[in-house]
Amino acid sequence: MEGFMLGQLAQTTYTYTTTTVNDDKGAVAGLALFSGFFLIIWLAVAIFMIVTM
Repeated sequence: MEGFMLGQLAQTTYTYTTTTVNDDKGAVAGLALFSGFFLIIWLAVAIFMIVTM
């Protein structure tokens, strides 16, 4: 279940990233930072869920 959720999240993040970057080249650095932060939070949540199950 966690793997599926993370897969969906990765796909959504990737789609959002590519769409936004194509629209605004100047947002690349900020978006990369945001994506990294977002990914770290989701990894923490996933690890917590796996450990507590």
